[in-house]
Amino acid sequence: MPGPADLKGSSAIGSRRDRIAFLSTFPPEPLDSGFAIRIHGILRELTQRFDVLLVYPDRQGIEFPPDVHIELQKFPRILEAASLTPSIVLPFSRGVINSSARTSIEQFNPDLTVVSGLHMFPLAGTCKPVLYDAHNIEWHLARDLYIRGGGGLLKGLHRWLTMVKLRAWERARIRECNALVSCSKTDSAYFSSLRNEAVPVVFNAVDIGYWDIDREELKGGILFMGSMGYYPNIHAARFLAEKIMPLVHRQLPEAFAIIAGDAPGPETKRLATDRIQVTGRVPDLRQYLSDAEVFVAPLHVGSGTPLKIMSAMAAGVPVITTNRVARSLGLEPGQGLLCAETAEEYASIIVVLHGDSERRTALSMEGKKVARERFNWDDLGRNFSDRIERFLQVSPSRSC
Repeated sequence: MPGPADLKGSSAIGSRRDRIAFLSTFPPEPLDSGFAIRIHGILRELTQRFDVLLVYPDRQGIEFPPDVHIELQKFPRILEAASLTPSIVLPFSRGVINSSARTSIEQFNPDLTVVSGLHMFPLAGTCKPVLYDAHNIEWHLARDLYIRGGGGLLKGLHRWLTMVKLRAWERARIRECNALVSCSKTDSAYFSSLRNEAVPVVFNAVDIGYWDIDREELKGGILFMGSMGYYPNIHAARFLAEKIMPLVHRQLPEAFAIIAGDAPGPETKRLATDRIQVTGRVPDLRQYLSDAEVFVAPLHVGSGTPLKIMSAMAAGVPVITTNRVARSLGLEPGQGLLCAETAEEYASIIVVLHGDSERRTALSMEGKKVARERFNWDDLGRNFSDRIERFLQVSPSRSC
């Protein structure tokens, strides 16, 4: 653990007044999750404009190594059940190593502590002011898992307790932080209602150049991609395979679906058939986007702004997703994507697009335009850093 003299921040250039302690649940690499892509984009700009202390779990060979490394602490189930602190927060809340991390943050004496991810609030300690970079409404994810996750009575009770504790804990943090930035329109509306003030949105973003590909559609190719260890993606994959595809096959027997993404569990692997492929981790998702006729993302669970949608739009693949996702992105149906809710609606749109290449081309061009103008990675860090600068101009006195 570095001492006070070493805590100059990974981007220090001379002496700067504005010192930012940036606390993140995960490191900014590898760039295989929406969380990592967001904070990596933020840090590209943040480390150029401020003296930044980076605090998160370490990972070898990354572009932004942490100045202060934290380690997660495991807790017995019985202690987890007895604690009022939500289970997702407990691993960050205690332990000698993380106590030392809090001390190091206090020694850095930041002008602002940025908490990127709800889990990191315990590490902020007494350092004020605090800006919360909210990636999701976390208790909504717990609620959806409780409602839709299945399982026996004990598992259901555990999920209910998790949801109740997380709801109370998250609401308290949202109300007590000095400022908050959300990543979607729908999340912003919820946070604004709790704080009785408008909460700004800094959208997630993607590397437009990386996803700008030449496409060679395979007729009938339907794609969904995402981390298959994440419950909202598991639910979406099951909805596609079990609800949508049987209806599509009635009219398009040649249609096939690919579910691409790392860490598929047994529940996802069981979806594989001769016309549904479950790939597991792949080295480059662009080939699948190149081949897809449509990208189907029936994301009925979760919050935030899915980068998978932005990536597909940037690649020029026609996107079909839920109205909730469109609202979270600040988009209307037809504005680079189409919306559906029921399996019947999804199947109908897939069949229509299959037979209308001009419509697919128009959606492709509009999607690329929207992604370039609204969800460009180069804008993410600048927008976030601008928010910090404006906040620092009017922020309360700092204290650690």
